[in-house]
Amino acid sequence: MNARPRARQERLLVRELADELFVYDLDRHSAVCLNRTAAVVWRSCDGAADVAAIARSASAELSQPFNVDAVWCALDGLEKQGLLEPLGAVAERPRRTRREWLRELGRSGFAAALIPSVLAVVAPSAAQALSYITKADCEMRKPPNCGGNPCGDMGRNCVTFSATKCWCM
Repeated sequence: MNARPRARQERLLVRELADELFVYDLDRHSAVCLNRTAAVVWRSCDGAADVAAIARSASAELSQPFNVDAVWCALDGLEKQGLLEPLGAVAERPRRTRREWLRELGRSGFAAALIPSVLAVVAPSAAQALSYITKADCEMRKPPNCGGNPCGDMGRNCVTFSATKCWCM
């Protein structure tokens, strides 16, 4: 049986940045940051393409060789964060930990910069949320100093968006 993953589209807020994609899940009240590689894989999950087709599509879009193991690594992270429709039991699906995926990709000579990254974004604590800052101040900060403070528009907080950015969400 060939896996034909489908990206969840319902009840997600998606914001694109330079080389990252920020996804907020309205059902789980959780935020996820995808690097460019993971975002390319997620966008390719249309329910029609199988894993090999997604690898070919990612290779073309990233202008780099992209193998099936890298797609499975991305799918594993996307599924854990609830960004895919359930894949279910798929006969061809390798079961590995992220560490095992990284080891396998390293052995195959896969470029480290292309390793898919699906990172959960942490919400602020109540104490952090007590002090107000401007949206501009938030976006000038760098993790881990985002702080979770209320900022900008009503109901938004300064949160860690990626390894290098803070964002008002």
